[in-house]
Amino acid sequence: VWIFGAKIKILNTMNQVIFDAQADGPYILINLTAGQYQIEASYQGSIQKKSVLIQGSGLQKLAIFWK
Repeated sequence: VWIFGAKIKILNTMNQVIFDAQADGPYILINLTAGQYQIEASYQGSIQKKSVLIQGSGLQKLAIFWK
């Protein structure tokens, strides 16, 4: 089942928020420059955190599952 309304926050290596939005659908596409990022997703009080490394101009896919 897809969820809607998850809050997505992306932080850079200096812990600065560079993206903060609510996902209005099951997918969100974000254009990031190469680097290391911390992804924080929250939905109905549950928070998940994941690290992601973007290399060059490649595509990076990240899936978050809620129980």
